[in-house]
Amino acid sequence: MSSQTETEAASQLRAWAKGIYPTEAGVELLVRHGRIVYEAAPWVRRADDGSAAWIDPTSLLEDAGPLSGSEQRVVAIAASLLGGPPVDLSEVLSSLDPATSDLVLASLAHAAGGARRYPTAR
Repeated sequence: MSSQTETEAASQLRAWAKGIYPTEAGVELLVRHGRIVYEAAPWVRRADDGSAAWIDPTSLLEDAGPLSGSEQRVVAIAASLLGGPPVDLSEVLSSLDPATSDLVLASLAHAAGGARRYPTAR
């Protein structure tokens, strides 16, 4: 998995989400977290010609099994922001490390009203 491919996928996902705050927040949470968005990820769907990408929240939840516990909690939050089932924040927030908590809180703030300052990359 090359960083150029990751950048292309992230760019296409950001274009897909643009203008819908909860969707932007879900995409940013996944992209900024690290290993969750990559070219061959089963939850990243692509147009036949490869010109566009989007995230399938159902697949995101179903296929997240190999991810770590922290990554699965991030996936649950992101999937909810992307239109998937609601997540009980009392169950997922308490066990996140501080850097991931900052990222999740920035995503939630963004979903609530637009441009927010995300923490710097990990």
